Amino acid sequence: MTLYTAGSVVNARRASSVRITLVKQKISNKRDGGPLGQDIAGAVAAENLASVPAWVAKTASQATDQALSEDSDADRHTAIADAVRRVTELYITAVLEGLRSGVPPQQTPLAAVLFDVVCDAVHEKVSLYYLLRALKIAYLETIEYYSAVVENAVDRRPPSIRSDRTRDHASAYADSLSARIAHVYVTEVDKRMGDLSVVQEGLVDDILAGHPVDHADAERILGLDLAHHHLAVVLWACPGTAVSSEQLGQFAIELARALGSPRPLIVSSGPARAWIWISWLRPPADELVARACEILTPPPGVRASMGPVAAGVTGFQRSHLGAQAAARVAATGEWGNSWFFNYADLAVVSLATSDPQQARWFVEETLGALGQPGLRRAELRETLRVYLAFGRSRLRAAERLHVARNTVAYRVDKAVSLLGRKIDGDELQVRLALEIARVLPSE
Repeated sequence: MTLYTAGSVVNARRASSVRITLVKQKISNKRDGGPLGQDIAGAVAAENLASVPAWVAKTASQATDQALSEDSDADRHTAIADAVRRVTELYITAVLEGLRSGVPPQQTPLAAVLFDVVCDAVHEKVSLYYLLRALKIAYLETIEYYSAVVENAVDRRPPSIRSDRTRDHASAYADSLSARIAHVYVTEVDKRMGDLSVVQEGLVDDILAGHPVDHADAERILGLDLAHHHLAVVLWACPGTAVSSEQLGQFAIELARALGSPRPLIVSSGPARAWIWISWLRPPADELVARACEILTPPPGVRASMGPVAAGVTGFQRSHLGAQAAARVAATGEWGNSWFFNYADLAVVSLATSDPQQARWFVEETLGALGQPGLRRAELRETLRVYLAFGRSRLRAAERLHVARNTVAYRVDKAVSLLGRKIDGDELQVRLALEIARVLPSE
């Protein structure tokens, strides 16, 4: 959406033509080709920028709409639009007022009000990305407007000289004020939130929600290259275990180092839970995770789940969602001494249990009496699950379950009897039901 057109420049010029003629008389004695002094800019602005509130409001509104057009969340757009518009309108007004008066950006009467409104925007959870994007759009329009007015007044200089020097002067002024606004925003966030870790949490939330972020700022704050390959890990302490935040954080660092990353991104998501991202320029070897599990021993009660390795911002999101899904499955089942859970091993079960009620109905209808609660039924289901998973090999199932082959044969026969039908044909539904029953016990 174009905020400014050649026609509107012409209209601005025409509307100001009478006053500009008067200003020309004041500056006609300036040497041709000389620098455009602050007194000239102030004189021109004073005479020709005094009646522009309607233009300021319109430009601020259009800049806000364009800045927020990337966000598909209509509710979020509505919630923050007023705050972005207020900051943008004050920014334009402060730039024009400063250029008119010649007062440094941070010392204009409007500066204190503008910075207070920026702090209000922080409290209203307005993303710095949207704020700076709106200001950038408004900045371009403001420079165009100011330059058009001044160039009409300074008619005795070559157009290229008038244009370049006017724009440079106005751009430097507006840039200085924009930089100050960004500084005020970040300072307020730090003051309100505590430290960099909370700023990181907010940025991670924006990325995971799919909101656009400035990649350069994100990479500086998060300490990783968003274009790299990412592995997300969710680390948590089981209920009832006495694990401190310091212990969890220390193990997160040990885990990251074992996975080949001396500088992981670690974000606390609760008193006994942490999100971790590890990044590489190239995808890691498949056996890396297995080696890490072998050499590490977590604090008692600590579990970890891992998402798939994926690249870019989308990979940052996807790997985390996979790790979250694996954590959900791991938290509902009985896994013995296992502490590390790979999404690749649990993806099917995760999908099958996304609707718990539907999953329970599927188990009941598929397993019948075999799916009923009780330790004995659970033992039979697990034996049949392992037996089918190992291609109906009694020997391999016995080795996995640490029982005799005859015990496997007996339990399988008993499980099939409770199932009420043979499984010589397609066993997919039975295997899936057994996997679901393992992680989603009957209520």
